[in-house]
Amino acid sequence: LQKELQALGQTDIVSTVCERLLCVIEEAPDPLLPLTKGPLNLGWDRWFEGPNGGEGCICFIL
Repeated sequence: LQKELQALGQTDIVSTVCERLLCVIEEAPDPLLPLTKGPLNLGWDRWFEGPNGGEGCICFIL
């Protein structure tokens, strides 16, 4: 494995390919992330918002 790493480190083509690959990956959108900027379901946001008013946060364990 060490010999392969040394051979890989001495290869100039690998660094060029890696740079190109990084550019392609950074430009492509992630297929697992939604393309919308806002929430798809506004009712879903209530689960992630903080408490309204001054009563504090109450957590229940089911």
